[in-house]
Amino acid sequence: MQTVASLPVFAVIGIAAGFLGGLMGVGGGLIMVPAMTIILGMTQKSAQGISLAAIAPMAIYSFYRYYSMGHVQIDLKSIIALIVAAIIGAQIGTSLMSSMSNKSLQLVFGCFIILCGGMIVYRALR
Repeated sequence: MQTVASLPVFAVIGIAAGFLGGLMGVGGGLIMVPAMTIILGMTQKSAQGISLAAIAPMAIYSFYRYYSMGHVQIDLKSIIALIVAAIIGAQIGTSLMSSMSNKSLQLVFGCFIILCGGMIVYRALR
């Protein structure tokens, strides 16, 4: 369990995740999970759970801002379909996560970040 002394660190992690989430549309977990595991020494599972709790309100607010500025070019039915499918995927993913060790989960998470980063850089350079 984290102490009150960790609150400023959580605040800095939250500001960084919110800023980058709003700027680039990334789920704050790409920032929060590594920061909480590396800086605060949390387990992968704990950091992922905490980041999910923080991401929900941040994502809703960021979506509202993107939408109100006219940057969302998709119909509401498509968004609802995506949300429903994501909830189904979350059920499957959390079930799988509970059977994995923290070390295995860190390895999968790290490989996922590297793969996504590589794909984004490749597409940007084409």
